[in-house]
Amino acid sequence: MIMTEPDDGLRRSGWHRTPDAVFERLAGQLWSRRKGPEIEYALLSEPRHDNGSGVVHGGVLALLADHALGLRLRAEPGWSRQATIQLEVSYLAAVRPGDFIKVRTEILRNTRQLA
Repeated sequence: MIMTEPDDGLRRSGWHRTPDAVFERLAGQLWSRRKGPEIEYALLSEPRHDNGSGVVHGGVLALLADHALGLRLRAEPGWSRQATIQLEVSYLAAVRPGDFIKVRTEILRNTRQLA
């Protein structure tokens, strides 16, 4: 399903635009919403994310996951800067341009230097 005017429906569902110049330059408008202790991030995929085979490029999905994890950590007290040291991605299904891609973040273990 391709949504051309997603703002109203997304806002009714608790999503709000999250200003992020770096992410917007690379991928597009970032969305977020808080659900209890969880923060979800999302991207409405666009035709420019197509990998040439009619599906969203896996790199776009990895970018969203990596960026969402970094933002989630920055929301924690004491975390202002961090870098990804390892990211493994397993793709379970195809994502098509126009799909709303959601990432749920959860900190399972938080040490002084790694989360």
